[in-house]
Amino acid sequence: MSVTKKLTANFSGPMPKGSFVVTGPDQKPLKGAVTYNEDNKTVTFASDLPFAPDTTYTAAITNTGDRAGVAMNGSCVWSFTTAPVVLIELDDTHFAHDSSALTPLGETIMDENIRTLKANPKLRVLVAGYTSASGTAEYNQGLSERRATTVKDYFVNGGIAPNRLDKVGYGETRPSYYEINPFDIESRAAQNNRAVLFTIIVK
Repeated sequence: MSVTKKLTANFSGPMPKGSFVVTGPDQKPLKGAVTYNEDNKTVTFASDLPFAPDTTYTAAITNTGDRAGVAMNGSCVWSFTTAPVVLIELDDTHFAHDSSALTPLGETIMDENIRTLKANPKLRVLVAGYTSASGTAEYNQGLSERRATTVKDYFVNGGIAPNRLDKVGYGETRPSYYEINPFDIESRAAQNNRAVLFTIIVK
């Protein structure tokens, strides 16, 4: 993460090393890389470590030489506060046995998920389809992909941009719950595997 600021300060050459300091609440300087663009008079600081959420930092351009560490002037000191952490939770969507159609409850869950994604427009989501263990591996692979497609299409029809959505079908190769008896299609594990699960993609 980096922070950029347009400056009124001018330098006859490259900004002197050590003349730009970013400090956190504990007043300790952060380590990071500083670049200065002479053409548009901007300075950019890229921290070695991620900025803490919901935290105020102070940045200053300071003098060197006899007045080392003293801010050049008021326009060369500013503060910025990082955004707080937001917990995002998308509810899983379940299906009837051997079906890729959303149930009425599934549609209600999806409507809430759409509202969540609209409120957080920078999020991307992996839509992963699953099946229970009954049936052939080939059939279950196709069913899991159809379930993922159903959910992705519902998102898109609800106003979520397709480029925010990735989808995959796992079939029975990667169940979310282990099924002791694959022939028991109404076991708790089998019911839980008839689902689409969501993963927030962070980049």
